[in-house]
Amino acid sequence: MKQIIRFLIVLFNLFVFTNCSNAQWVQTNGPCGGNVKCFAVIGTNLFAGTGEGGGIFLSTNKGSSWTAVNSGLTNIYDVIALTVIGTNLFAGTGGGGVFLSTNNGGIWTAVNSGLTETSIHALTAIGTNLFAGTDGGVYLSTNNGKSWTPVNSGLTDINVKALAVISDGTGGANLIAGTAADHSDPLDGICGYTIGGVFLSTNNGASWTHIYHDMFGFTSLAAIPNGTGGTNLIAGTSGTSNCIYSGNIFLSTNNGKSWKMVKTGIANAFAFTPNGIGGINLFAGTSNGIFLSTDNGTTWTAVNTGLVSLGVAALVVSDMNIFAGTQNEGVFLSANNGNSWTAVNTGLKYVSVNVLAVNNTNLFAGTEYGGVFLSTNNGSSWASVNVGLTSPYIRTLAVGSNGAGGTNLLAGDDLNHVFHSTNNGDSWTTVNTGVTDIYINSLAVSDSNFYIGTDHRGILISTNNGNSWILANNGLTDTNYISVAVCGADIFAGTYYQGGVFRSTNHGGSWAAVNSGLTNKEIHSLFVSGTNIFANTPDGVFLSTNKGASWTSAINGLPSNADAVFITSDKNLFARINNSFFVSTNNGNNWSSVNIGSPNDPIYALAASGTNLFAGTFNGGVWRRMLSDIVSVEEPQGSLPHSYSLQQNYPNPFNPSTNISFNLPKRSFVSLKVFDLIGRDVTTIIFEELSAGNYSRQWNTNGLPSGVYFYRLQAGKYVDTKKLLILK
Repeated sequence: MKQIIRFLIVLFNLFVFTNCSNAQWVQTNGPCGGNVKCFAVIGTNLFAGTGEGGGIFLSTNKGSSWTAVNSGLTNIYDVIALTVIGTNLFAGTGGGGVFLSTNNGGIWTAVNSGLTETSIHALTAIGTNLFAGTDGGVYLSTNNGKSWTPVNSGLTDINVKALAVISDGTGGANLIAGTAADHSDPLDGICGYTIGGVFLSTNNGASWTHIYHDMFGFTSLAAIPNGTGGTNLIAGTSGTSNCIYSGNIFLSTNNGKSWKMVKTGIANAFAFTPNGIGGINLFAGTSNGIFLSTDNGTTWTAVNTGLVSLGVAALVVSDMNIFAGTQNEGVFLSANNGNSWTAVNTGLKYVSVNVLAVNNTNLFAGTEYGGVFLSTNNGSSWASVNVGLTSPYIRTLAVGSNGAGGTNLLAGDDLNHVFHSTNNGDSWTTVNTGVTDIYINSLAVSDSNFYIGTDHRGILISTNNGNSWILANNGLTDTNYISVAVCGADIFAGTYYQGGVFRSTNHGGSWAAVNSGLTNKEIHSLFVSGTNIFANTPDGVFLSTNKGASWTSAINGLPSNADAVFITSDKNLFARINNSFFVSTNNGNNWSSVNIGSPNDPIYALAASGTNLFAGTFNGGVWRRMLSDIVSVEEPQGSLPHSYSLQQNYPNPFNPSTNISFNLPKRSFVSLKVFDLIGRDVTTIIFEELSAGNYSRQWNTNGLPSGVYFYRLQAGKYVDTKKLLILK
């Protein structure tokens, strides 16, 4: 698969600058949800550990709202396990080892001395003894994680996936370890996993006994009351397809010495509540939702009403409230023993947003795990719009008129799934007939005609609102990694392996190459602005103003080898290349660098709607910034100036931003730069051709130290320099 550097171009209308010294990116209120892997409870504080770099979130109000508590957490990909000793909270991570917080997540400290395995699968405690299950066995800390010692004597399989504590019947506690080994014994015709399975330690891990082997690949392990004063063990396993014990729920009533399968399907988590008559309600979180047993696991009933995501990875009970952590949609709460569930995700803003799309005032976000979200109020609130959407991994979105006053919305995942909505995402229909063996590279809509650009099969076309699809490659000499775009009645296809750009004037019935002027025919993406078409290549961005008949370079002011993914409308363009931003007010003929900063999270997608620029990020949801805070272009007003002039910046002194105004009596190529005291060029504010008029631009210091600087305007033969003062 080709590697595309994330470089996004968004078209927007530029507005007159209004002074806002605190202009910055603001995280919108979502989308909320994500991949919740574990829970822990300290009093009324509920903690959720998340995957994909989201870290840890805290709720102090039964899930009504969440706050990220990640100060000090480093090198985190997944927070896999949480456990509590007193008021100390421990987090086991995938790659960062163990972290400790002594103040309810306010600050975290790595506690890994002696812990040579940094991928933690399980954490549990017996008194003040803290145990960690890893790929290198079990580690013990007796001093709140300050130091660790491996305790693996007798542990013949050190790939420890689950840990549980069970009473020893005399007031003490035993430690149970579930492992993942799948080493077959050729003498055993059924399963015979002789070195893996269940291990028991009666002395805080000093030694282990292999007590059961016909079960492996643990996904969960828990001790539960048996209703008669004793304790049972319940386990979820994955196993393999050739083992009759694989991928099921098992119950042990004798401290793990023997096990009975009580349900099929992989269980990721268990929790229980008292039933009021001496027994328990036992809940199992599985990849198919939540199941309830009221008879110690003998029979099970699905309890999924209101549960949008059936992939449940974590369960916990707090004050008779049951919380479920899902793989796609965040946290759900049941206050009635699982009879119904409600999403409680406010503030849980770590969803990865792959793509953004705008339809009037509707802003759509396609996410990595949560499907599609919609905001109708510039991100103040978001709603999941996934009814009928069977895939949560949305990589492409396309919006277009249906030709009858309505709107067609398409969504595609990374495989063969295409979805169609005619009501702004309220409901979706799968439209996959004829869509097979492809990776969806791009989508486009032209009335009732839909187009899919694929990774290796060229272009698929539907002329009946997605009800069926056919290949339409007549004349297309390159069918790899197709970028498809609509310009009026014409369809354009960009190809990857030096085929260049193709145009169809008959809705994809046939294609003709249109490459005159393209110095490189490796097309990474296409985008359309009015009647102008832009193509991104390894030689930079090219522009065609005549439907592809000829192309000219449009990189003046841009890096020449920028790799791009675009969305656009109208004539003004905003570009992000790696961590640099650029603006063009003349259809890409010239670009100038602008200093607008970045959200706290890596940007995956950009879109403009109304007066706002939106950024879809990795694990940070959607961020917003006012366009007027980013850059300002004031169109000529009143009578044109009679001469060139450069005004003193205002305010001055300033921190962190100031206004620089100037006048142009005629169309000129303008350079506005800032220099330090020894003449070094510290930034370029403008480098483009402008029409005659009166202009004002904002400059943000972006961390420059206090001191005297000079700004110089060059316009035609006119040159003027003035002094400014940054005072912090």
